[in-house]
Amino acid sequence: MSFIEDFLKLSSGNACPEPFMTWSALSLLGAVSGKKIWTMHGDTFPIHSNLYVCMVGTPGSGKSTAMNYAEKLFLKCFPELMVSESVQSREDILRKMGSDQCEKTWKDDEGLLGEPGKILTYRPFYCLVDEMENFVSVDEKKMVATLVGIFQRDSFGTGFKNDPNKNQRIFNPYMSLLGCTIPEWMMSSLRESLFVGGLGRRMIIVHATKDKDIPNPTLPAGYGDIMKRLEAHLFQVESHKAILKRTPEADKFWLEWFLNPKRKNKEDPVLMQFHETMHIMLLKVATLLALSDNPTARFIEIQHLQKGVILFSRLEKDVIRLTSGIGRNELAGVGARV
Repeated sequence: MSFIEDFLKLSSGNACPEPFMTWSALSLLGAVSGKKIWTMHGDTFPIHSNLYVCMVGTPGSGKSTAMNYAEKLFLKCFPELMVSESVQSREDILRKMGSDQCEKTWKDDEGLLGEPGKILTYRPFYCLVDEMENFVSVDEKKMVATLVGIFQRDSFGTGFKNDPNKNQRIFNPYMSLLGCTIPEWMMSSLRESLFVGGLGRRMIIVHATKDKDIPNPTLPAGYGDIMKRLEAHLFQVESHKAILKRTPEADKFWLEWFLNPKRKNKEDPVLMQFHETMHIMLLKVATLLALSDNPTARFIEIQHLQKGVILFSRLEKDVIRLTSGIGRNELAGVGARV
């Protein structure tokens, strides 16, 4: 039984849409895996598995339910790790990431990064956001710029230059985000910073609608055992250290997919951003799917890449539905700039 399959069982007695649950599970695995698990893009680009996932749906669609499952597991298993506030400035986030309390260490027993036995550090921070509008409300432009800049970096300058007690540079930051919002805000208030500012290439937008009503939601059969398995799986992932390599079969699939000229949409401004860095996102998600199947995985197999491609292809129609469902051409200016 994979982690995602068990996680999906949590919502079997309620009306939470499966896409919200699937991507919440992937986000949670990514937040837990940290900078001690990665795969390589070529010889020089390590790809870690932190994700920015934004679940978009109307009020009552189940997005908060899915996030709450992830949040409950994360806080119960790792109460020492830092999570965001519902409303928080980027300065406060960066101060907390630069603090001693945020630093986490791991021992490189196998010499994955050179010297066997070396003690290494990273700074995980998980943004669990009930409403994205509130989260970025302090200073939207600065928050978006920070999320863009810190996403896949080995270090990040804070820009705090007047106070000598504040860290000037954060080394090995590891930012993950799982947020919720409604369609109207996503495409009206954040549209330019999202698609022009670079966040659109880094954020996975999951749009879903509730397809059933359950008058009396229930816990799934064997709920206690499911939770125990999920917790044990997370603890194993958190303690794992590995570079996940593609099997020969998976590598053949990767090359064929990557070199396929038809995989990119160069006309629609939304999908163009979506496809621009999809290869990086696919490597992240394939790594997480491998960890879902086996918490101590060392290989990405072909089915992990295939399933990742399917998951992303399903998002395309959701993104199109999201943009067209607003009822007005919110992306005209964005398309002109792109």
